[in-house]
Amino acid sequence: MAAFNDLSLLRAFVGIVESGSISAGARRLKIPQPTLSRYLRQLEENSRAALLRRDTHRMSLTETGHRLLADARAILALAEEAEQRLHEAQAASRRSWLTPTARCT
Repeated sequence: MAAFNDLSLLRAFVGIVESGSISAGARRLKIPQPTLSRYLRQLEENSRAALLRRDTHRMSLTETGHRLLADARAILALAEEAEQRLHEAQAASRRSWLTPTARCT
């Protein structure tokens, strides 16, 4: 599914939902509100489904939005764990290059 091709779209969606609004999500994610709105629109287009019901005073998740939210959180957690393991492996590799080895005489 194209919805999962870009983790930033999933981060944007989770940020909006957890913040309660697009404006609050933009502040939390430190990106302009129009950019965050565009990310949401792009994710909805990629998903071929509405994820949020919006009116002037409220926002709520659609059924599809609820399902995607759970999946997005899991995907983002896995991506973060993988990145952490990669950094740990790189650090260990650098340390092994810096460790002096015994000389053969």
